[in-house]
Amino acid sequence: MGGSSEQKVVAVILTHNRLEGAIMRCEEVTRQTRPPDDIVLVDNGSARGIAEQITSRFPQVSVVRLPENLGPAGGFAVGFSEAMRRGCDFVWAIDDDTVVSARCLEALLADAETAPRSVIFPSRLPHHEKHGVAWRAMLVPADVVRSVGVPRADLFWHLEDTEYFIHRIRDVAGYRLIISPKAVVWHGTHRPRKGFPGWKLYYQTRNSIFYRFRLKRSWWRRLLTLLRVAGRLVVIFAREERGPAKAWLMVRGVADGLRGRMGKTVDPQSEPPSTLAGSSPDTREREEAEEAFRRWDADSETRETMLRLWMNDLERQTGA
Repeated sequence: MGGSSEQKVVAVILTHNRLEGAIMRCEEVTRQTRPPDDIVLVDNGSARGIAEQITSRFPQVSVVRLPENLGPAGGFAVGFSEAMRRGCDFVWAIDDDTVVSARCLEALLADAETAPRSVIFPSRLPHHEKHGVAWRAMLVPADVVRSVGVPRADLFWHLEDTEYFIHRIRDVAGYRLIISPKAVVWHGTHRPRKGFPGWKLYYQTRNSIFYRFRLKRSWWRRLLTLLRVAGRLVVIFAREERGPAKAWLMVRGVADGLRGRMGKTVDPQSEPPSTLAGSSPDTREREEAEEAFRRWDADSETRETMLRLWMNDLERQTGA
């Protein structure tokens, strides 16, 4: 492969009803020290106005507006397909709640040169969190996408990232997952939640059961998944707002996961908003992130320690 300047990178930003987050991500991506060659923003069934404002503020950003919310699974499936249609060498996949440092893409491409057949993840701050495979600005070679396909749209929400990166890309196709120490993103805790909506409980349950019983073969992990679901179902039923209704959705999730009934089978809009839902994003989040980026760049000892821990997290990760 040639130098990083010769590689065509298509950035895919996914957003759903978060105008502020979409604007911030477009600003961060367009101001990269090594900007992507194309930027595609997938508007995942948002309320009217987001696509128009992005197009007005960022004429270099191509907006793909979906008529309905297809979840992160469907949204990134569309985004990856569009990136591949444009003849890219890499897909750079970014969710709308991830703050991206200015040198992130430059550092990811530098690591990609020395690590062929690899998906490169940026280091995630705050660094006390485990380093999973959620959609936080990872760089995916087009060769990988051609080999394994795009994310599974029929998972809708939850475990679509694990199925793609851990199961299909790493375990089945044999590509490596590595973490870049110098490419940095921030994914804070700006959406606190005391309760959990029923539709998310449904998809968590359904996809966990599907993943373990349809894709994996470990019987003891299947048993562990069933025990976890059963324990959580009891707690939800007894303690959560609208507990019985949410517990019933979890039961449906078990049944649908076992029989492989996938797709968007429960509409998030069908459930009344929770009175326990979290607050809106913190407007100071970018300032927080930029200060964390500066500390990270200056502290090589912490970088090395956390990188070892995070790589162990990735190697042990098997899914729900």
